Amino acid sequence: MPIDYYYQVWLITDKIVSVFLVIGNGDLVIVNYQVSITYYQIQTL
Repeated sequence: MPIDYYYQVWLITDKIVSVFLVIGNGDLVIVNYQVSITYYQIQTL
């Protein structure tokens, strides 16, 4: 089944990066949930 459109939203809060996928129906699905500490370490340096 073809998807009308998809939109990725990155929410960065306290070393937590969440990837959300919005399907044409308007449903919010969590695709990937991971903690990126190295990103903040590099950004701090």
